[in-house]
Amino acid sequence: MTDLTTSSGHVLKPVVILLALLAGLLLCLWADRPVYHLSMMHDSSDKDWHRMFRVCGFLPTWLIVGAGLWLVETAGRHRRGAPMPAGLLLVINVMTNALVVEGLKLLIRRERPNLHDGLYFFRPFHDKSWSSGGFGMPSSHAMIAFAAAWMLCRLYPRAWPVWMLAGFGCAFVRVGNHSHFISDVYVAIILSFFLTGLVWRCFVQAAASAPRETSSHA
Repeated sequence: MTDLTTSSGHVLKPVVILLALLAGLLLCLWADRPVYHLSMMHDSSDKDWHRMFRVCGFLPTWLIVGAGLWLVETAGRHRRGAPMPAGLLLVINVMTNALVVEGLKLLIRRERPNLHDGLYFFRPFHDKSWSSGGFGMPSSHAMIAFAAAWMLCRLYPRAWPVWMLAGFGCAFVRVGNHSHFISDVYVAIILSFFLTGLVWRCFVQAAASAPRETSSHA
């Protein structure tokens, strides 16, 4: 009886999470147009704080940060027993997310809200088939910012409020400057969370669980 209850709990938890995520998506889709028209009443794109948060979704930002962390940590990684430098892990994660988001944009093909006055418009596949320019779903800036934020939360959990501020700040300004629907950034946040978990399992947990080679001395 205990085993059956435990098994049911393992099955029920993913279903509840999936339903909650779908409910969140439906709520965002419902709010897309009202939020877009509300954002049209304010423009902060000329503010320094706006530019700062926007750069958090710029891929080269995290490549530079990752390279710096890599150089700092490489010398001591074997002493700490880490499977790989944190900077390299950060770069792998943001690059993975960047590739996935570009592929999804080409598949979903929903254009940015400011191109159609807040209306949904899906570009036909025969029109610029391999160009993601003008697509908004998911938001690439939000996805890259959160790819960095989720990974940094795993690497340096005590500073999680700072990493989350960077991620949500980027998402906020992308919606605020009329470049994305709120559903664009919602999907980016959720996808980056699961992709980061996958990268972590592949490069950290797998390496940690792999048997270490031992050498015998005569």
